[in-house]
Amino acid sequence: MEMEKRENEEEKDAFSPNPGDTGAAAPGTGPICPPAPPWSAWDYLYHVMVKPEQAFSMAAQEKPIRLAVAVVLITSVISLIVDLSLGNAGGLPDRLSSRLAGGAFEKMRASLSIVGFFFGIFFWFLRTGFYNLAGELMGGASNGKGLLVCLGLAHWPSILLAPLSLIGAYGPGGQVIEGLGRFALGLWTLFLEILAIRAALQLSSRRAVFLYFLLPLSVVLLTVIALILIAKLPALAPAALP
Repeated sequence: MEMEKRENEEEKDAFSPNPGDTGAAAPGTGPICPPAPPWSAWDYLYHVMVKPEQAFSMAAQEKPIRLAVAVVLITSVISLIVDLSLGNAGGLPDRLSSRLAGGAFEKMRASLSIVGFFFGIFFWFLRTGFYNLAGELMGGASNGKGLLVCLGLAHWPSILLAPLSLIGAYGPGGQVIEGLGRFALGLWTLFLEILAIRAALQLSSRRAVFLYFLLPLSVVLLTVIALILIAKLPALAPAALP
């Protein structure tokens, strides 16, 4: 009998909770949540439009470079095709453009569109290098690839430039609508690019804004200095002669 009592007590102790046990699992022994699935291309494009801060934060870490290159190329090619196909419809009136060297205006505009296409891609890389170097000097993180991706994704809303050009060419009052649309789109892109710089380089909002405008200010300053030096060259040339 005593043996049976002891066995029953041991079984109760084995299945009874410990003192102070609240039923919660011990740290590290609970169920492990599976990692979140990686974002698809549509996830990035959607969040750039509606939740840009979250999109750029994820892009700065994951660095989907192929998606960024595809966004820049697709938006640029579509804009180039629309500009070339519109011809005079998207530019000056037919009477005025026909007076400019008998169609030379159309060729010049097409050439400028093609040059602008290649320069836009080159400028994308140039800005990335400048912002990454200057941002690192300002105390930010060095994340060139992440910044390249974020700036590329910030170019996504420019896909709307093509329909705006078509509205401006053929719609009633289209030029006014196109002008207002381009202005709003420019402000939107500026906002997205500042967010991209802040997320990729881990800067404050003020430093990101300052860094964004540092590049155009530097270009203007260098241009003014170059013009001053060129203007002074004729005066310096006679003084240099014996």
